[in-house]
Amino acid sequence: KEPSSIEDVYEDRLYKVWSTNPGVISWKDAMADGALHDFALSLNMNYSFIDLREPSVGMGFSWGRYGPDTEVRRFDRQRIFAYAAPEKKPGLFSRLFGR
Repeated sequence: KEPSSIEDVYEDRLYKVWSTNPGVISWKDAMADGALHDFALSLNMNYSFIDLREPSVGMGFSWGRYGPDTEVRRFDRQRIFAYAAPEKKPGLFSRLFGR
């Protein structure tokens, strides 16, 4: 028996979104896309983009991909998002000993 779309989403799609990040667009590719260009221009090259204006069943993005401090941005009121790893801060020893 083939699972229905609802069963598929409930059982597996959530984990696929978090593990495979479907539909992720690089900053370079976003700059070449007319609809994403202005949004990409406002962010730096560290961001990845996801366009959810016309999502398929089970589509989404892993908004916490880089942990709880993941930088997430939304383009105006559209369903276009961008996310990046948080800026790395110097560790305790680097701060204490200037390394």
